[in-house]
Order: sequence, then C-alpha cells, then structure tokens
Amino acid sequence: MDMRRPISISMIVVVGLLWFPATLQAGKGLFPVTATDALGHRITISRQPQRIVSLAPNVTEILFALGLGKRVVGVTDQCNYPPAAQDKPKVGGYALTSVEKVISLKPDLVIAARGVPLAALRGLGSAGIPLYTIDPRTSDQVLSTIKAIGKLTGRRAAADNLLGRLKARINRVKRRVAQVPKSQWPRVYFQVWDQPLITGGKDSFVGDLIELAGGKNIAHDVRRYGVFSREALVARNPQVVILASMGKGGYRAEIEKFARQPGYQVISAVKNHRVYVIHEDLINRPGPRLVDALEQMAQAIHPQAFR
Repeated sequence: MDMRRPISISMIVVVGLLWFPATLQAGKGLFPVTATDALGHRITISRQPQRIVSLAPNVTEILFALGLGKRVVGVTDQCNYPPAAQDKPKVGGYALTSVEKVISLKPDLVIAARGVPLAALRGLGSAGIPLYTIDPRTSDQVLSTIKAIGKLTGRRAAADNLLGRLKARINRVKRRVAQVPKSQWPRVYFQVWDQPLITGGKDSFVGDLIELAGGKNIAHDVRRYGVFSREALVARNPQVVILASMGKGGYRAEIEKFARQPGYQVISAVKNHRVYVIHEDLINRPGPRLVDALEQMAQAIHPQAFR
C-alpha cells in the first residue's frame, strides 16, 4: 500500500491547523476596527494596515515594540530608536511634516502625536489617508495608547504581551517604593531644560513618574510643563534633583554644571551629592521606554529600596 498520499494529506491538515492561529494574529477576524483618537476624530480600519507612517518618535517606538518594524514605511527625522528606525524613509521633522512625502509613501495608516501641525493633519485627512492621533499624558495613558495601537494594527496579542511585561515592571517599582513610608518620601526636582528652567508639574509625565517613584514633586503647582524660578528651586530645597539630558558631554559634566550654578550650593541634593541624570528621550517620549525612566528615577529617589 502506498502510504505517501495519506501522510501528505495529514501533513497538510496539521500545517493548516498550525497556520490558522497565525492568520488570526496577522489580522484575520480582527477587522474592521473603529476608534476615536485624541482629537476626537473617528476612523474605521477595514483591514490590517500593511504600510504605516509614524509622525512622532514615541509612535515609532511603540510600533517597533509591537513587532511592526517591517510595516513602518516612513518616520520623522527625530525617530532614532530603535536603531532600525533610522533606516526608514523620512517624512520631515516632527513639527515640519511633509504631507507630500507622506502621501508618496502610499500608507494605509498614519499615526501622529498631538503637537504635529494641524495643517499637516488636515492635509492627510483631505487625502483620504486613515489618520490616528495620540496624546498620552500619564503612564496609564501610555499603556492604553499601546493597547489602542495594537488593536488598530491587528497586533492585539503582541500589545497584551508587551503590556504584561511593562505592568510587571511598574508593579515591581511600586512594591519597592511601598517599603518606604510616604512621610519619608524626599522632595524631588526634575529639570527638563535649564535656560530657562523648565520642569514638569501636574498633568505631566514628570509629575506622574515622580509620584510613582516615591517622590514629592516640588513643582506640584506647575501646570504640565512650565518655567520654574531659581528662587523657588532654592527655597523649596529638593533632596533629590534629576536632570533630563542627552548626555553628550557626559552625565558627570551635567551634574557638575548644575551644582556650580550660583546659589545652588545650599540645596540639599547638591550638598548630599544626590543629583542624577536620565536620558531625555526616556522621559520625553511617552512610549514603552517610559518604564525605563520610572525604574531609573525610583532607584535615584530610593536607592536603599533597590539594593
């Protein structure tokens, strides 16, 4: 008896069964999807996007983290992470998006962040390109944004997996910080920029992360991101100072530069050598690496809890 034919049929059945769940992950059964973005625009995606343009660095980082790097066909000049993003076609700067360049890439989905010029967004909308704009302002909103992008792109399982890992890391920080009574949480100043002094207050990632990391934000009365006076900085005497920097001259140089500022020598954080640096991309890009910023911030604020 020739057994080759039955075996071949069995193999086809097995392969088919193995392939079927993969097709679901690839988008079958997950569309159409309807969603309302941060600007109140309602869009419907009829099938899984194959050509995606990102108009913001944090969007690019989310897309790559969801395993969509091969489907990203355009990014901004500022999209430098992960390294593979730098090889993608550029559509201009974050604030200088070229509508013509985006259209030429023939995307079936464009994802922007609030802050992209409205004129560019209107131009893309007029061209009939599905456009989704995000505007996360807290760590919880970053997580919900990742989930929303996973849904729009047919990567729900990947989004759930990523969110599970990020939430586990956030919960680990919370458990460590909870070991310290709130009465002992130190006063914290986070410097976004130094000329003029800009910090994050209420309704900002900075304020949210400082609290999650177990600190008391001395700029609690600042709305989102705003100018902070040197007099207020000295008077409120932070016990921990964290600087956002690209670190081009080295983190040590950044710390020394801050400590040398006139009048800062009386600040507790300076006197006790508790001035730290976090790479600004981690804190300024509301994406998956925001959890990296949280971990670094918590270790700076409560080093004894992370030993």
